[in-house]
Amino acid sequence: MDVFEAMNSRRSEHNFLPNRKLTKEQIDLILEMASLTPSGYNVQPWHFCLVEEPERKQELAEIAFGQSHVADAALNIVVLGDLDFYKHGEEVADL
Repeated sequence: MDVFEAMNSRRSEHNFLPNRKLTKEQIDLILEMASLTPSGYNVQPWHFCLVEEPERKQELAEIAFGQSHVADAALNIVVLGDLDFYKHGEEVADL
């Protein structure tokens, strides 16, 4: 698939089955794929926070301007950027 086909076929799904649960294997695969995402100098300045608890998903939905599909999703993955990654010393300087 070329880049234009990928961009044209991209979709945002918002119709989730509220009671659906993901298996540990499914979650591990999602996180593995996310960890392969390229970053500048391959620093990967991010951390992933998994949110499965209904109360926390509802809080996220409220933060996300009341988007109910956030609460309906089986899992929310919050990506936290490490804005201070450059302070970690030699591992970044050696790149």
